[in-house]
Amino acid sequence: MYPLERLIFFKEKINFFSLSSEWDEDTAFQVVICARNAEEWLPMVLNSIEEAMLNKKWILVFGDDQSDDSTVKIVERFSKVSSSDFYKIFKFKKQRNVATAKNLVIKKALEYADEYKGILLTDADDLFGTKRADGLFNCIKNTKLPIALGSWYLCEKGQQEYVSAEKSYATFKYGPWATLIHSDFFSKDEPFFYEELDAHEDLLLWYELYYAGLEMCISNKTVTCYYNSNEDSVSKNKNQAKRLFLWKEFEKIKDSLEEKKCNILR
Repeated sequence: MYPLERLIFFKEKINFFSLSSEWDEDTAFQVVICARNAEEWLPMVLNSIEEAMLNKKWILVFGDDQSDDSTVKIVERFSKVSSSDFYKIFKFKKQRNVATAKNLVIKKALEYADEYKGILLTDADDLFGTKRADGLFNCIKNTKLPIALGSWYLCEKGQQEYVSAEKSYATFKYGPWATLIHSDFFSKDEPFFYEELDAHEDLLLWYELYYAGLEMCISNKTVTCYYNSNEDSVSKNKNQAKRLFLWKEFEKIKDSLEEKKCNILR
């Protein structure tokens, strides 16, 4: 069952941000990646990040979830020629699921949050949109909102489908790779992603934030990501029974969340 305390935490976080935080005109950025065995796509992803972040003040925070391929070596090689202020590479033991791995990297990224407040989460197999940082920042900088959401392309079987930010927001179907998030909206104590799910933790997050009362800055004109629909991902497990089980577990938690939303919105 979904813990109501988590929803209350998000509601308090939203209220606190609107009263106490703001976007600085000279906001610097963190690109935050968590990966395991990502050598196939990682060079293209890092190249796309370098192109998008050129002439900006930024760093890259990379968490390796015990890869046994050349993932870390690729990141180390890019760190030597990057336009970033620096790369920070963390290696840790294999985590229980994707949510715990992502949360661990986010916690590491918060060590640099005083100077680099704009958090750009991304996956190791999705290409950065060239205007992601500029477009989302220009959308949100004069607001008191903690998250900006942009448009993206779904890349699947050689085809690309454009998905607007407005449609994504209405259907809850997007990932953190389509956002810009202020570092003040994260917490070192409360995990950002719900760790009791082994898949679809990012989809659940949007329901959590919506029911907690979050309003996002919507930027239809900003293409944030070229999302690679990878059949080898956790959520698209090749074992159909496993895939169905993971989806049903997500729906069970989501339904529990929906049942409790009335308690917090009274």
